[in-house]
Amino acid sequence: MTSRRLLLKVRAEDGCPLYDAGDQLVLHLPGIVTHASSAVCALTVAAFLKDVDGADCPRARSDAWPETFRCPRADRPVLFSVEPVEERPASAPPARFDTEDLPNAVLQLRRIPVFRALSDGFLSELARHLETQRFEPGSVLVEKGHPGQAFFMLIEGEVEIVGYADEKMKSVVNVLEAPSCFGEISLLTGSLTAASVTARTAVTVFVLPSTDFQRMMREHADMAQRFTRLLATRVESANSLIVRAGSQGFRGKLSVMNAATVLQVLAEARQSGQLCLNADQHSATVAYNDGRIFSASFGELRGSEAVFSILGWESGDFWLEPELVPERDEVEMGVTGLLLEGMRRIDEGEA
Repeated sequence: MTSRRLLLKVRAEDGCPLYDAGDQLVLHLPGIVTHASSAVCALTVAAFLKDVDGADCPRARSDAWPETFRCPRADRPVLFSVEPVEERPASAPPARFDTEDLPNAVLQLRRIPVFRALSDGFLSELARHLETQRFEPGSVLVEKGHPGQAFFMLIEGEVEIVGYADEKMKSVVNVLEAPSCFGEISLLTGSLTAASVTARTAVTVFVLPSTDFQRMMREHADMAQRFTRLLATRVESANSLIVRAGSQGFRGKLSVMNAATVLQVLAEARQSGQLCLNADQHSATVAYNDGRIFSASFGELRGSEAVFSILGWESGDFWLEPELVPERDEVEMGVTGLLLEGMRRIDEGEA
């Protein structure tokens, strides 16, 4: 499919002061999608556009984009992979609910399992912040590798969760039918979206912007608890991380599933043992007893402060040693509270 949207992802770098491996630059030729880009280098953009003759922004050259592109700075080279991004078919303009529509919106929300037991008052408040959007089949609602922008409630139709076996091969890994929801993982964990979501049929969704989602998570403990449970369920059902008994154990890489998700999965699975984390020259431990964090250690930090620091780790390895079960509870705050406070600190630059 032809495209004017391109994703330049850093495959390798050698001392670049701006980019790290995994960072991305998103172009919507001839412009730049700044909110979806890790950083913007004017020299790289200018050289890339010149290299592909992008000044004329041809619409039918998707097969002509280079597979890789090297930054022109010879002293600190950066190698980018280049991936066309399919254009989004236009969606209907969003519409907010007025007072007369609120009762119907509450009924629609109550059909979604995560909202089923919440009060009418809370759901009415939530509905006031929602937009209704409609998409035609083939429309892209969420793009892989971008920061989460909103939480989606699927009211009518079906969507496909599209996963990637590697940089080029993609496949449908799941189909969601209404009533359902998606988009909460990147909002809860702060990670980039791990998959794309496309409309399999004509769909209608309620959309809650990220800022409103985060505010409601802070102000409503019931909502926070339900969504952290939903997060753990998503992780387990997708088999991204599976808690197994026996010698295989619970292990993985933080680049695949970040620290916040790992901590929550162990809590929801009511696991016991010592979670070990290693990243570069750093190591940390978080000890669980029946799903509750009893102790944590990172350098000179102990307890809650150690957990808050660990939440900022973006790479490294983790594994669970189930035989090391703590007996003394040294952390007053529950796992949900630790995650919410830790994410608040990260968002406000305190961590």
